[in-house]
Amino acid sequence: KKSCGCLTKELRILNAKKYNQFNLDGEYGIGWTLNTNKEFYFDLDDYDKIKDYCWYEYVDHNNYHSLQANDAELGSTIKMQWLIMGKYYDHIDRNTLNNRKNNLRPATSTENSQNRSKYKNNTSGFTGVNWDKKTNKWRAQIQYYKRNISIGYFENKEDAIRARLNAEKKY
Repeated sequence: KKSCGCLTKELRILNAKKYNQFNLDGEYGIGWTLNTNKEFYFDLDDYDKIKDYCWYEYVDHNNYHSLQANDAELGSTIKMQWLIMGKYYDHIDRNTLNNRKNNLRPATSTENSQNRSKYKNNTSGFTGVNWDKKTNKWRAQIQYYKRNISIGYFENKEDAIRARLNAEKKY
């Protein structure tokens, strides 16, 4: 028999389908990611929206974590907060595994990037302040509407942090 391949694709998806474990006993739902077995959270009324996807934790090159699933119908990757609320939402507590509605707020991509944690290679312990080996000074910088703005170079870390905080108020 000859076919367009639809049946083969559907059978392959059905046979390869993996499912997350869920606990629906509390005031909110708890699931476990398939690849890292970490807990993720959702409101019980969203269970029907998320239950048929295989959720996994994805970490990109900037160490940004997200909760994702592959959508076989769309042929693309989706994030849980997109499915629950829409595309332009931010996690208030910065925990991308917490997708309860009380933790999601509307945000543009610029506002979302302002709610970012410090990078894992941060040397100062403070976002936007790092040690510059070339000048042997502390460098303060900030990003504003996709523009990197250099605030300056400082002899001591406290001055660089103070300058960064003033720039946050300004921008």
